[in-house]
Amino acid sequence: MTITITRTHAVIIGLAALAIGLLIALGGCAKFTEPFRDAPTAGHDSSSSRVVEQPDGFSNAAEKCDGFGHLIVTTYHGDKAYAAVAVVNDARCGSLTAPLPFGR
Repeated sequence: MTITITRTHAVIIGLAALAIGLLIALGGCAKFTEPFRDAPTAGHDSSSSRVVEQPDGFSNAAEKCDGFGHLIVTTYHGDKAYAAVAVVNDARCGSLTAPLPFGR
């Protein structure tokens, strides 16, 4: 059995494949067009945090007080998604103006 594809059918198949490829490729761009889809907030804390840099191949970490008695530790690996988040009760993190509970 021989299947013959006309030029019109080839163009339609090519355009359909291109459209599907573009939809897949552009579907991943949502992170760039809308990077923060967070709920409304009552405030924003842009103070510094302590960053712990590990040798290549290991995840780095950042820790910061939230001002309500919690130490927040986040690990990350380069520009990739975050690996883990830990929230630990820490009495030294009682207010937003309190000094960081760790050395520099």
